[in-house]
Amino acid sequence: MTREDTIKILSLVRANYPLVKISDPAAMVSAWHMNLADYDTEKVLKAAKFHMKTSKYFPTPADLIEVMTRADLAYNEPPRDIPSIEAPRAKVTTIPEGMSEEDFLDNLCQQMAELEEECWPDGTQNSTLGGCLPYEE
Repeated sequence: MTREDTIKILSLVRANYPLVKISDPAAMVSAWHMNLADYDTEKVLKAAKFHMKTSKYFPTPADLIEVMTRADLAYNEPPRDIPSIEAPRAKVTTIPEGMSEEDFLDNLCQQMAELEEECWPDGTQNSTLGGCLPYEE
């Protein structure tokens, strides 16, 4: 963030708190810039907006840094340092050409029955999850 950006944001914040008197504006700009220069201007601006909407007290740079993540979320933008996660795609099974839905479902049920027979050849499967978890015994 540039010094000019710091001055603009500080001016906006100052306008929101008209009763606050700044005795040394140059020193305040220097202090704010020293604390906020490493941050993205948009993040600081969102944090200032968030603070002005949620606090009746004039902020310090630490106040703005503290609310940056919440401000990003409040203004519908995910934090930039967190990668987005895609939802898993649903598996779609197509019915082979020339096979009716009824034949396909019958074939699927037959495959499941064969798999059950393979997993539990002696018919020991119970009504829980197949007796495979320790607490099901």
